[in-house]
Amino acid sequence: MPMPSGRSLIASAERRLGHLAIPHLVRWIGVFQAAVWALNLFSPTLNEYLFFDRDAIFRGEVWRLFAFIFIPGTTSPLLILFAVFFLWFISDGLEHEWGAFRVNLYVFATVFCLMMLGLMPVVGMVVNFATTFLFFSTLFFAFAAIYPDQIINLFAIIPVKAKWLALANAAMLLYQVMMVPPFILSVAAGLLPFIVVFVPGFIRDFKRQSDAATRRAAFQERTKPAPGDAFHTCAACGATDTSHPEREFRVAADGEEYCDACRAGRAVEN
Repeated sequence: MPMPSGRSLIASAERRLGHLAIPHLVRWIGVFQAAVWALNLFSPTLNEYLFFDRDAIFRGEVWRLFAFIFIPGTTSPLLILFAVFFLWFISDGLEHEWGAFRVNLYVFATVFCLMMLGLMPVVGMVVNFATTFLFFSTLFFAFAAIYPDQIINLFAIIPVKAKWLALANAAMLLYQVMMVPPFILSVAAGLLPFIVVFVPGFIRDFKRQSDAATRRAAFQERTKPAPGDAFHTCAACGATDTSHPEREFRVAADGEEYCDACRAGRAVEN
């Protein structure tokens, strides 16, 4: 009996557990992020209780396992407003394509991968670098993979396609890795769900395009005129595109093909 595919397993789980999914989960994360930003105005040390801290978790502060995704990535009221609206935008796009259950699964898988990395001895400290920027990068990469040509008005002014913003986001992650090399572990863990979901499709698309290009090249090679053979021949003077490569050939109203020199002569005669 063949093993069920990943898609069939997810579909089966969705039929059984779909009612447990949290609708608009990404929206709610944005709301909590805005709430944490507001509470920081009254308690500037609040973020210290939300950071992923392996030792604190083992002391019983289990909320740190997931609370780090609620830490706002900015202190600017304008930027936090843009961030929340952007999360709502991403949330609507992902749920339209996947549904609430699969969005929940993607979000929880990302948090779980980061959490497991953070709980590992020695390397756990690198999760402190896994800020909300990394977490939401995984969400945006998924959105950009589904809607690559979606226009996003950056800061509500500059129209940019999602795929270009995703590339810029990836460049920023690469820069962070170059500045703090251990951060690559967090990037690898955070992007694992994205890799599992999208990379096989990217490989299939690349292979399909490569095969199509190979077939196209083979067809053009088969249909290419042999050396010395002419593709165009003037019905009036017999000139060809081989003997007179500088001339242009056109089909006239009588169905015959003429070079530009003969067409000019025919026009003068008429």
